Amino acid sequence: MATTEKDKLKRNYRLQEFFRSKGYDVKVLGKIDNPAVVYDGMVLNCYVKNFDLIFTNKPFNGEELFRVKLTHKISTEHDDAIEQWLHLYEHRKIYKLQITCNNKFMYYVGKRENKPAFSTDGFYFFNYDSAKEVAKELKQEFGINTKII
Repeated sequence: MATTEKDKLKRNYRLQEFFRSKGYDVKVLGKIDNPAVVYDGMVLNCYVKNFDLIFTNKPFNGEELFRVKLTHKISTEHDDAIEQWLHLYEHRKIYKLQITCNNKFMYYVGKRENKPAFSTDGFYFFNYDSAKEVAKELKQEFGINTKII
């Protein structure tokens, strides 16, 4: 069981390595207890329970399709099913706020010393309305036009 912080960190590392071994450059974000797996602008329909990675058919309250044990040896048991799952089911879209600065795309990362901060790797918004609200605030307070992507 992934009960200690050390176990959870180990589990989340294995989670990321599992997907990367399959060719998916994912980010594991959010709470250490309940991490989100982010790939290609979406949160994938899966979650971890202890060292089990559980794949579901929808983002919230989805039906379990299959599961994989996250061990030091990466499983290849469901490789075909994972590929189908990734493309067959609709995963939850996430958003970033983008600006163009010196011909580079920059993304909102929050405020630093009460001023907006941007970097090449930005903050994810897990729903459109939150991204829209922050974009509106940046326009009103600082005159910064952002694009929600």
